[in-house]
Amino acid sequence: MFYLSDFQGSKVVDRKGAVVGSISDMIIKANSPSGAVVKAVVSRGRKTAPVVVPWHQVAACDEAVILSVDRESLATYVPDPDDVPLCKAILDKQIIDVKGIRVVRVNDVALSRTDHAVKVAGVDTGLRGLLRRLGLLRVAEVTGKLFGWAVPERLVPWNCVEPLSSAISPITLSVPWSKVVKLHPADLADIVDDLDLHERRSLFNVLDDEVAAQTLAEVEEPKIQESILDTLGRERASDILEEMPPDDAADILGDLPPHKATSLLDAMEDEEAEEVKSLLSYRDDTAGGLMTTELVKVPLDFTVEQTIRYLRELKPDADTVYYLYVVDAADRLIGVLPLRDLIVSEPDVTVERLTVRPAVSATVDMHADEVVELMAKYDYLALPVVDHQGVLKGSITVDDVMELALESKR
Repeated sequence: MFYLSDFQGSKVVDRKGAVVGSISDMIIKANSPSGAVVKAVVSRGRKTAPVVVPWHQVAACDEAVILSVDRESLATYVPDPDDVPLCKAILDKQIIDVKGIRVVRVNDVALSRTDHAVKVAGVDTGLRGLLRRLGLLRVAEVTGKLFGWAVPERLVPWNCVEPLSSAISPITLSVPWSKVVKLHPADLADIVDDLDLHERRSLFNVLDDEVAAQTLAEVEEPKIQESILDTLGRERASDILEEMPPDDAADILGDLPPHKATSLLDAMEDEEAEEVKSLLSYRDDTAGGLMTTELVKVPLDFTVEQTIRYLRELKPDADTVYYLYVVDAADRLIGVLPLRDLIVSEPDVTVERLTVRPAVSATVDMHADEVVELMAKYDYLALPVVDHQGVLKGSITVDDVMELALESKR
């Protein structure tokens, strides 16, 4: 294995031994997953245009790059739309390491040689690559031996990286972000923190609304959430907010300047907007501010079979059905039906027989600290929230309480 820095500045001579110039860059194709080098760009001085050498015309590349043709046959370099110059587009640029799930900077490019072909093997994102380029690696290795320390190597395989769109602009990869979009939204959110504004927009433009919503909800910094919504435009931003659980959408809109929040609410579908508006009316440090309105309500006279059929039709999110909430005709909370009890009961058993009552609940104005204590005391995965007339307004899930507890420790 050798490195791009080994090639930079290497002397290039033609088959007769005449000096052509020096290597200034090496080119791969954007649509080539193998990362094979297809040509080299040879600099001939500041006042002379560089020439291009197709890689099949390289006869040898040891101390010097020796060509199999005369220098007179070489053409001036004109970039193709799908050219990716390694020095200009990859070196010193940010990439996404989809294996380590992080944004890293490329300090050198590792190359491998098979017969006459040269391919990109990976990128060096560690101190070793930087020292190599500065010509200090040997000194560092000798010094390290004296103190029993080795310069660490951090090589990311080429198939585990995704060049950021802005890093190779104006060149566009044939399958941009193809590996990145397969990551979990929580991992995507970690990556978003390290991207600039244009890179964030590029990423969200290739995510579908559902994944974009999950990712945006995982981003912890409100200012970053705001900047993402700004870059996406009002219509796309409102579509993403509609895909979120109402409490997550309310959390994000609640951190926006009022005029921006109002504009996005106006662009949302009426039903989703009304749910979010109702949550925005509660203070953040109350049960109403913590709760989601996504829950499952069932009447007392339903049978197990009817309830299961209803759940199949409703298709609720998995994290909102820890319990089913039993209500009367006025939506007043009567009791709670654990999902496990429903599943193991006979089809003709009524909800009334399975309901646990009275239900422990929080009122919409209960302080968040009291909510945490209540859920911890009863070891609940979710807690219903009612108004002062007993009408069911929402529920607070254990993940919301965990986030609250973590925030209090920061």
